[in-house]
Amino acid sequence: LGRSEDDADDELLSVAVVKNGKKAVCGSQSGVLAIWSWGYWSDCSDRFPGHPESVDALVTYDEDTVITGSSDGALRIVSVLPNKLLGVLGEHEEGMPVERLALAEDRSLLASMSHDACVKLWDLSILQDDEGDDDDAAAVPEQAAGGFEAAPNSKAAAAADDSVGGKRQLRVGESEDGVSDDDSSDGEGRGSSSRQRKKKREKTAMSKGRGKAGKGGNFFADLL
Repeated sequence: LGRSEDDADDELLSVAVVKNGKKAVCGSQSGVLAIWSWGYWSDCSDRFPGHPESVDALVTYDEDTVITGSSDGALRIVSVLPNKLLGVLGEHEEGMPVERLALAEDRSLLASMSHDACVKLWDLSILQDDEGDDDDAAAVPEQAAGGFEAAPNSKAAAAADDSVGGKRQLRVGESEDGVSDDDSSDGEGRGSSSRQRKKKREKTAMSKGRGKAGKGGNFFADLL
């Protein structure tokens, strides 16, 4: 592996590959993360200081993130290009140096081994929850200036289709008040039938009343 002039005396202790195989991240004795472009080993392309002690172990979490194990016993989550320390995952007791890291295939658990003769398992579900929140935010529909964009009104759309140049176009057989000739004739027919039925009921009531009155009954009392 190539060495840069700036870290010629710095020992490289760990390595992880990110960015779909385009970048290699190396942990050093000084605590600096050296980033190399794959295939260009004459000098590192970037250096990211920040660890107080040597970075003895590295593991790739995803193509933009690595988890580091340092000789101060802490496990840190680091973003690569852009370079940023995202947080401390945890630490071994008494600051014992971390020697090895191993990631589960589904990235739900991380195992770390330290000089305290202890293997610890770390829950990484919090990192996966953060990724889910980002996906949900990306799936939210775009908002209009006054809030969420409303669904198109079907009636308004139909009215817009019927209008040309701001004037409403009449369909065949339709009057200006929006009622078609067929609807108008149907309405008149229904009204005529209703009046006929009403007259028939009145005649029937009168004939029954006359019949009762002829027998000496009280017609008005029978109606109550």
